[in-house]
Amino acid sequence: MNRRRFRIFPIIIILLLLLTVTGGLLFVLFITSPKRLIIGRFSRDIDISDGISDVSSDWLMSAAMGKRVELSGIKIALFITFDGNGNYNITVHEASYEDARQDAYTAFSDATRDLIISRFEASGISDTSEDAVDEKVNEVLGMSLQKYLEDYGPKIMPELSALKETYETSGTYRIEKNMIIFDDGKASYFLVNNELLTITDGENSEETYVYFRNE
Repeated sequence: MNRRRFRIFPIIIILLLLLTVTGGLLFVLFITSPKRLIIGRFSRDIDISDGISDVSSDWLMSAAMGKRVELSGIKIALFITFDGNGNYNITVHEASYEDARQDAYTAFSDATRDLIISRFEASGISDTSEDAVDEKVNEVLGMSLQKYLEDYGPKIMPELSALKETYETSGTYRIEKNMIIFDDGKASYFLVNNELLTITDGENSEETYVYFRNE
């Protein structure tokens, strides 16, 4: 009886090892396959500060307010989604557009206030603190400077529809090793590292985009 158990024990060990190896292979082939790694929704930011700075500066110069202003950090988010059936789509995150609009007019208002303060100082006005200037602007305009710029100033934000036309698209894709082949024939290298997806143009290595997993 003990001999029979001794003979069976190695067989059990071998079967367990085979199951472990098989499970590992299945994990590598299916769970961590390139296509499975890329399935999901990812996001990246698009900086639209330069265009907003151009429009803001043109308006200030036309209003004889002086110099160009440089606004920064105004961004919208793009979502790129890959499903398991070989379809993808890129969309503009509309909530990020509204956030960017608020950021843009806040920055525009701050830059305009700074120019007003400079004018006041040049005119010899003693109290040129932000609070004093805001109070004077409210008195003259009947509203805050930012409210005035939003209602009566230039449209410094690009239209949401224009951004959608520029960035939004959809189609099909396939994975070949470490490359994504889109339905228009464009091929891009990709790397998934934890929650980051890096996509590099197959013809221009300088054109690299980093997305964050967003699910």
